[in-house]
Amino acid sequence: MSKRITAAILALILAVCAIACGQAGPETIHAEPSTTQLPPTEIPMTPPATEVPATETPEPTVRERYPIEENTAFKPDVYPYLVRTESAVWYLAGEDIELLGEEAFYDGLYAVLEHAEEDFADAREALKGYINEEVLPVGIHTDFCGHEAYSNLPTYGAFLNGSISLYQNWMRVSDVLLHEYVHYLTMGCTVRSTGGDFWRESVAQYVANIVCRNRTADLFYSGMNPNAQDAETQAKQLGVWNEEENRVDHKKVEFMYAQSFANGDMVGFSYFTVGQKTVVRTQGFRDDPQRLDLMYCEASCLLAYLIETYGRDMVYRNWNTSLPEMEEAFGKPFSELYHNWADWNTEQCALMGINVREPTE
Repeated sequence: MSKRITAAILALILAVCAIACGQAGPETIHAEPSTTQLPPTEIPMTPPATEVPATETPEPTVRERYPIEENTAFKPDVYPYLVRTESAVWYLAGEDIELLGEEAFYDGLYAVLEHAEEDFADAREALKGYINEEVLPVGIHTDFCGHEAYSNLPTYGAFLNGSISLYQNWMRVSDVLLHEYVHYLTMGCTVRSTGGDFWRESVAQYVANIVCRNRTADLFYSGMNPNAQDAETQAKQLGVWNEEENRVDHKKVEFMYAQSFANGDMVGFSYFTVGQKTVVRTQGFRDDPQRLDLMYCEASCLLAYLIETYGRDMVYRNWNTSLPEMEEAFGKPFSELYHNWADWNTEQCALMGINVREPTE
């Protein structure tokens, strides 16, 4: 399951040219010879045939590419409609359509579909060589209504029983969609899947938020967010705004939040861990960090450090190891790996221009 820290700072687009046709000039009249020599008459050239520009067929819209179909197979009483894309079959819950209203539901769906296929393709490319060459479409279900078991968890989606379930609303969904799709790739499309909560969540978060562009996540920060203007202002102040692309930089956000945990800023605060439980960060955590008690952003940035230090193949070959096996593979106890990462993360934030304070002693 995925969790993003919710914070106010980031509650955070032919010319037809007309060709003029010339007219042929009059034919030359040959008069009888005269003693007066007249200049030869220039016979006008026949103008070239005018090229008529070919009519370009407009690209189909996202709604035209992915029409709504009636679902007659999987739980049609719950999911009466579906949409098929190259990477997924989206099952649309009737209660969710009623909850949001038909117009708002489909507007949200197609806003997400506008970018989801590119994001999914990016994730497959990022994991090429570690997942199957052929990746079948994954089932994705909207489950915005009636899930009391998840109502108290700070999660907006989950990869369960080989498919992805999406909770709450389209804005929240956009933030976790790629993360859940990476779970599908590393748990359902590879011979050696990610094992244990630490590896499952750190790999999914790393690929989705640090490696990939993650276009759908833009909707969470701006496209669907009513506080988008405030998010932009605060993102610029914090140094996590991408000026060239005019958007919140998800990678920088990941490093910024991770730095807040590494600095000790979150001591006394409760948060949802990669170990799938809610804990309170204590002062003693820095002395004895536990990998299952890491926040998602800590885990993803730690993975980035391990990959830069030891190489991607080394890390991915160990993405299902127990804690003792991990420490043996990398030659250091986890606490040392964590503190080495914390120093490295501070340097990365400085290089990226992220405005964070110095760690406390």
